[in-house]
Amino acid sequence: MKNKPIIVGGVGLVVTAVLALLADSFVKNISPTIVFLIVGDLLTALLVFWLWHQEQLQNAREQQKQRQGVFINRLHHQMKNPLQVLKLGLNNLHHRLPQEEETVRRLQEHTARLSQLASVLHQLHGLDEQSLAGETVQLAALLEDEVNLLRQRTGREIVLRLQITPWELSPVLGDRDLLRQAFTNILENGIKYSNDKTPIEVRANDDGKLARIEIGDSGVGILPGELPQIGQQLFRGSNTQGVSGSGLGLAMVNRIIALHGGEVDVSSRVNEGTLVRVQLPVARA
Repeated sequence: MKNKPIIVGGVGLVVTAVLALLADSFVKNISPTIVFLIVGDLLTALLVFWLWHQEQLQNAREQQKQRQGVFINRLHHQMKNPLQVLKLGLNNLHHRLPQEEETVRRLQEHTARLSQLASVLHQLHGLDEQSLAGETVQLAALLEDEVNLLRQRTGREIVLRLQITPWELSPVLGDRDLLRQAFTNILENGIKYSNDKTPIEVRANDDGKLARIEIGDSGVGILPGELPQIGQQLFRGSNTQGVSGSGLGLAMVNRIIALHGGEVDVSSRVNEGTLVRVQLPVARA
Protein backbone atom coordinates (compact mmCIF):
# COMPACT_ATOMS: atom_id res chain seq x y z
CA MET A 1 0.00 0.00 0.00
CA LYS A 2 1.39 3.40 -1.00
CA ASN A 3 1.94 6.07 1.62
CA LYS A 4 -0.81 8.70 1.55
CA PRO A 5 -0.44 12.33 2.67
CA ILE A 6 -2.03 13.03 6.05
CA ILE A 7 -3.15 16.59 6.84
CA VAL A 8 -2.75 17.12 10.56
CA GLY A 9 -5.66 19.03 11.99
CA GLY A 10 -9.45 19.06 11.88
CA VAL A 11 -11.51 17.80 8.99
CA GLY A 12 -8.45 17.53 6.74
CA LEU A 13 -7.15 14.61 8.79
CA VAL A 14 -10.37 12.61 8.46
CA VAL A 15 -11.04 13.46 4.80
CA THR A 16 -7.51 12.59 3.70
CA ALA A 17 -7.52 9.33 5.65
CA VAL A 18 -10.91 8.25 4.24
CA LEU A 19 -9.89 9.12 0.67
CA ALA A 20 -6.70 7.13 1.14
CA LEU A 21 -8.67 4.11 2.29
CA LEU A 22 -11.20 4.26 -0.54
CA ALA A 23 -8.59 4.88 -3.25
CA ASP A 24 -6.28 2.06 -2.28
CA SER A 25 -6.90 -1.24 -4.05
CA PHE A 26 -6.10 -3.13 -0.88
CA VAL A 27 -9.02 -1.53 0.89
CA LYS A 28 -11.40 -2.50 -1.89
CA ASN A 29 -11.11 -6.11 -0.76
CA ILE A 30 -12.04 -5.26 2.84
CA SER A 31 -15.64 -5.23 4.00
CA PRO A 32 -17.38 -1.84 4.49
CA THR A 33 -17.77 -2.68 8.19
CA ILE A 34 -14.02 -2.66 8.71
CA VAL A 35 -13.73 0.61 6.77
CA PHE A 36 -16.36 2.22 9.00
CA LEU A 37 -14.60 0.89 12.10
CA ILE A 38 -11.35 2.46 10.93
CA VAL A 39 -13.11 5.75 10.18
CA GLY A 40 -14.75 5.60 13.62
CA ASP A 41 -11.36 5.13 15.24
CA LEU A 42 -10.02 8.10 13.29
CA LEU A 43 -12.93 10.28 14.41
CA THR A 44 -12.47 9.17 18.01
CA ALA A 45 -8.75 9.94 17.84
CA LEU A 46 -9.52 13.35 16.34
CA LEU A 47 -12.01 14.12 19.12
CA VAL A 48 -9.54 13.06 21.81
CA PHE A 49 -6.83 15.18 20.20
CA TRP A 50 -9.16 18.21 19.96
CA LEU A 51 -10.17 17.91 23.63
CA TRP A 52 -6.52 17.58 24.64
CA HIS A 53 -5.62 20.60 22.51
CA GLN A 54 -8.42 22.70 24.04
CA GLU A 55 -7.24 21.75 27.53
CA GLN A 56 -3.69 22.78 26.65
CA LEU A 57 -4.93 26.12 25.31
CA GLN A 58 -6.99 26.73 28.45
CA ASN A 59 -4.03 25.89 30.68
CA ALA A 60 -1.80 28.20 28.64
CA ARG A 61 -4.34 31.04 28.94
CA GLU A 62 -4.61 30.56 32.69
CA GLN A 63 -0.84 30.48 33.10
CA GLN A 64 -0.46 33.59 30.96
CA LYS A 65 -3.15 35.34 32.99
CA GLN A 66 -1.41 34.41 36.24
CA ARG A 67 1.95 35.62 34.93
CA GLN A 68 0.34 38.87 33.78
CA GLY A 69 -1.23 39.34 37.21
CA VAL A 70 2.08 38.76 39.00
CA PHE A 71 3.80 41.20 36.64
CA ILE A 72 1.18 43.93 37.13
CA ASN A 73 1.19 43.50 40.91
CA ARG A 74 4.98 43.73 40.97
CA LEU A 75 4.93 46.71 38.63
CA HIS A 76 2.41 48.50 40.84
CA HIS A 77 4.44 47.75 43.95
CA GLN A 78 7.77 48.72 42.37
CA MET A 79 6.39 52.00 41.00
CA LYS A 80 4.37 53.05 44.04
CA ASN A 81 7.20 53.85 46.44
CA PRO A 82 9.55 55.59 43.94
CA LEU A 83 6.66 57.74 42.67
CA GLN A 84 5.78 58.72 46.22
CA VAL A 85 9.39 59.74 46.88
CA LEU A 86 9.42 61.68 43.61
CA LYS A 87 6.23 63.53 44.59
CA LEU A 88 7.70 64.55 47.94
CA GLY A 89 10.94 65.62 46.29
CA LEU A 90 9.12 67.78 43.76
CA ASN A 91 7.08 69.43 46.51
CA ASN A 92 10.30 70.32 48.36
CA LEU A 93 11.87 71.56 45.13
CA HIS A 94 8.86 73.76 44.50
CA HIS A 95 9.43 75.57 47.81
CA ARG A 96 13.19 75.84 47.31
CA LEU A 97 13.13 77.04 43.70
CA PRO A 98 10.13 79.30 43.21
CA GLN A 99 11.67 80.62 39.99
CA GLU A 100 11.29 77.11 38.50
CA GLU A 101 7.63 76.90 39.41
CA GLU A 102 6.45 76.08 35.87
CA THR A 103 9.06 73.33 35.38
CA VAL A 104 8.25 71.76 38.72
CA ARG A 105 4.52 71.95 37.97
CA ARG A 106 4.99 70.03 34.72
CA LEU A 107 7.11 67.41 36.45
CA GLN A 108 4.40 67.04 39.07
CA GLU A 109 1.77 66.54 36.35
CA HIS A 110 3.83 63.83 34.65
CA THR A 111 4.46 62.13 37.99
CA ALA A 112 0.74 62.19 38.75
CA ARG A 113 0.01 60.62 35.35
CA LEU A 114 2.52 57.82 35.98
CA SER A 115 0.99 57.19 39.38
CA GLN A 116 -2.51 57.10 37.90
CA LEU A 117 -1.39 54.75 35.12
CA ALA A 118 0.08 52.26 37.61
CA SER A 119 -3.06 52.43 39.74
CA VAL A 120 -5.47 51.93 36.83
CA LEU A 121 -3.47 49.00 35.44
CA HIS A 122 -3.65 47.38 38.86
CA GLN A 123 -7.40 48.01 39.04
CA LEU A 124 -7.97 46.62 35.55
CA HIS A 125 -6.27 43.36 36.46
CA GLY A 126 -8.30 43.18 39.66
CA LEU A 127 -11.52 43.40 37.66
CA ASP A 128 -10.73 40.09 35.95
CA GLU A 129 -10.77 38.27 39.27
CA GLN A 130 -13.45 40.32 40.99
CA SER A 131 -16.84 38.93 41.92
CA LEU A 132 -19.73 41.37 42.05
CA ALA A 133 -21.26 42.35 45.35
CA GLY A 134 -24.71 41.68 43.89
CA GLU A 135 -26.45 44.56 45.64
CA THR A 136 -29.45 46.46 44.30
CA VAL A 137 -28.17 49.74 42.88
CA GLN A 138 -30.57 52.67 42.43
CA LEU A 139 -29.33 53.85 39.05
CA ALA A 140 -31.14 57.19 39.16
CA ALA A 141 -29.62 58.15 42.52
CA LEU A 142 -26.16 57.02 41.42
CA LEU A 143 -26.28 59.13 38.24
CA GLU A 144 -27.62 62.16 40.13
CA ASP A 145 -24.83 61.91 42.72
CA GLU A 146 -22.08 61.62 40.12
CA VAL A 147 -23.42 64.44 37.96
CA ASN A 148 -23.72 66.76 40.97
CA LEU A 149 -20.17 65.95 42.12
CA LEU A 150 -18.71 66.64 38.69
CA ARG A 151 -20.71 69.85 38.33
CA GLN A 152 -19.21 71.12 41.58
CA ARG A 153 -15.69 69.92 40.82
CA THR A 154 -15.43 71.11 37.21
CA GLY A 155 -17.99 73.89 36.93
CA ARG A 156 -19.26 72.32 33.70
CA GLU A 157 -22.89 72.27 32.65
CA ILE A 158 -24.14 68.68 32.76
CA VAL A 159 -27.75 68.09 31.74
CA LEU A 160 -29.37 65.04 33.33
CA ARG A 161 -32.60 63.62 31.93
CA LEU A 162 -33.99 60.64 33.85
CA GLN A 163 -37.06 58.64 32.89
CA ILE A 164 -39.96 59.32 35.25
CA THR A 165 -42.90 58.10 33.15
CA PRO A 166 -44.49 55.63 32.69
CA TRP A 167 -42.28 54.44 35.55
CA GLU A 168 -39.17 55.71 37.25
CA LEU A 169 -35.77 54.38 36.22
CA SER A 170 -35.42 50.79 37.42
CA PRO A 171 -32.57 49.68 39.70
CA VAL A 172 -29.85 47.31 38.51
CA LEU A 173 -28.03 44.49 40.27
CA GLY A 174 -24.29 44.79 40.81
CA ASP A 175 -21.54 46.73 42.53
CA ARG A 176 -22.34 50.38 43.21
CA ASP A 177 -18.71 51.50 43.45
CA LEU A 178 -17.74 49.86 40.16
CA LEU A 179 -20.72 51.33 38.33
CA ARG A 180 -19.94 54.75 39.78
CA GLN A 181 -16.37 54.43 38.48
CA ALA A 182 -17.62 53.48 35.01
CA PHE A 183 -19.97 56.44 34.66
CA THR A 184 -17.41 58.81 36.18
CA ASN A 185 -14.87 57.72 33.55
CA ILE A 186 -17.32 58.35 30.70
CA LEU A 187 -18.36 61.75 32.06
CA GLU A 188 -14.76 62.82 32.68
CA ASN A 189 -13.85 61.87 29.11
CA GLY A 190 -16.72 64.01 27.83
CA ILE A 191 -15.57 66.94 29.96
CA LYS A 192 -11.92 66.50 29.05
CA TYR A 193 -12.36 66.32 25.28
CA SER A 194 -15.01 68.99 24.77
CA ASN A 195 -15.22 72.76 24.95
CA ASP A 196 -15.81 74.29 28.38
CA LYS A 197 -18.79 76.23 27.04
CA THR A 198 -20.68 73.21 25.72
CA PRO A 199 -22.87 71.02 27.96
CA ILE A 200 -22.57 67.31 28.61
CA GLU A 201 -25.90 65.51 28.30
CA VAL A 202 -26.90 62.38 30.22
CA ARG A 203 -30.10 60.51 29.35
CA ALA A 204 -31.37 57.37 31.06
CA ASN A 205 -34.43 55.19 30.52
CA ASP A 206 -35.49 51.56 30.70
CA ASP A 207 -38.06 49.31 29.06
CA GLY A 208 -38.49 47.00 32.03
CA LYS A 209 -35.72 44.68 30.86
CA LEU A 210 -32.76 46.87 29.98
CA ALA A 211 -31.62 50.21 31.34
CA ARG A 212 -30.08 52.46 28.68
CA ILE A 213 -27.78 55.31 29.65
CA GLU A 214 -26.49 57.71 26.99
CA ILE A 215 -23.75 60.25 27.68
CA GLY A 216 -23.06 62.73 24.89
CA ASP A 217 -20.63 65.60 24.40
CA SER A 218 -19.86 68.16 21.69
CA GLY A 219 -16.13 67.51 21.66
CA VAL A 220 -13.39 66.70 19.17
CA GLY A 221 -14.90 63.34 18.28
CA ILE A 222 -13.12 60.18 17.16
CA LEU A 223 -11.71 59.49 13.71
CA PRO A 224 -13.77 56.82 11.86
CA GLY A 225 -10.75 54.58 11.34
CA GLU A 226 -9.91 54.67 15.04
CA LEU A 227 -13.40 54.06 16.40
CA PRO A 228 -13.02 50.22 16.51
CA GLN A 229 -9.92 50.65 18.70
CA ILE A 230 -11.64 52.84 21.28
CA GLY A 231 -11.81 50.92 24.54
CA GLN A 232 -8.60 48.99 23.98
CA GLN A 233 -6.05 49.38 26.75
CA LEU A 234 -3.63 52.30 26.29
CA PHE A 235 -5.19 53.40 22.97
CA ARG A 236 -5.73 57.13 22.52
CA GLY A 237 -7.15 58.90 19.50
CA SER A 238 -4.61 60.68 17.31
CA ASN A 239 -6.59 63.93 17.63
CA THR A 240 -6.41 63.90 21.48
CA GLN A 241 -2.65 63.84 21.97
CA GLY A 242 -2.65 67.39 23.30
CA VAL A 243 -4.88 66.36 26.22
CA SER A 244 -3.50 64.39 29.16
CA GLY A 245 -4.85 60.88 29.59
CA SER A 246 -3.83 57.25 30.09
CA GLY A 247 -5.92 55.51 27.43
CA LEU A 248 -7.34 53.21 30.10
CA GLY A 249 -10.57 54.95 31.14
CA LEU A 250 -12.88 53.41 28.56
CA ALA A 251 -11.11 50.04 28.82
CA MET A 252 -12.11 50.01 32.48
CA VAL A 253 -15.67 51.01 31.54
CA ASN A 254 -15.90 48.06 29.14
CA ARG A 255 -14.67 45.61 31.80
CA ILE A 256 -17.03 46.91 34.48
CA ILE A 257 -20.12 46.91 32.28
CA ALA A 258 -19.28 43.44 30.93
CA LEU A 259 -19.04 42.17 34.53
CA HIS A 260 -22.61 43.40 35.00
CA GLY A 261 -23.85 41.59 31.90
CA GLY A 262 -24.15 44.82 29.94
CA GLU A 263 -22.79 46.35 26.75
CA VAL A 264 -21.03 49.57 25.73
CA ASP A 265 -21.38 51.18 22.31
CA VAL A 266 -19.63 54.33 21.08
CA SER A 267 -20.71 56.57 18.18
CA SER A 268 -18.78 59.65 17.15
CA ARG A 269 -18.35 62.35 14.52
CA VAL A 270 -15.15 64.34 14.21
CA ASN A 271 -15.52 67.90 15.52
CA GLU A 272 -19.16 67.23 16.43
CA GLY A 273 -18.93 64.99 19.46
CA THR A 274 -19.20 61.51 20.92
CA LEU A 275 -22.12 59.48 22.26
CA VAL A 276 -21.48 56.59 24.65
CA ARG A 277 -24.38 54.17 25.16
CA VAL A 278 -24.45 51.77 28.09
CA GLN A 279 -26.97 48.94 28.42
CA LEU A 280 -27.52 47.14 31.73
CA PRO A 281 -30.06 44.47 32.68
CA VAL A 282 -32.45 45.82 35.31
CA ALA A 283 -32.95 44.07 38.63
CA ARG A 284 -35.92 41.73 38.61
CA ALA A 285 -38.69 42.61 41.02
